[in-house]
Amino acid sequence: MISCKQSTRLISDAKERELQFKERFVLRLHMIICKPCQRFANQLDMLSSFAKSYAQEPESNHDTKHDTKHDPKKNT
Repeated sequence: MISCKQSTRLISDAKERELQFKERFVLRLHMIICKPCQRFANQLDMLSSFAKSYAQEPESNHDTKHDTKHDPKKNT
């Protein structure tokens, strides 16, 4: 059995590469019994889909309110 730390690493790695059979097998076994790792996998999937959606939007639609530049003349 693998630890949650190993599981989250494999979940993240699976986004970048195809896992080997043994990795997939031990990850699936762990995921059957571990709700926190299931939640992590779901959250990572959501973050990935949000990032892809954001990247596909035209730049003019991106929120510019979080600009790191500060204008001292403005009272914000």
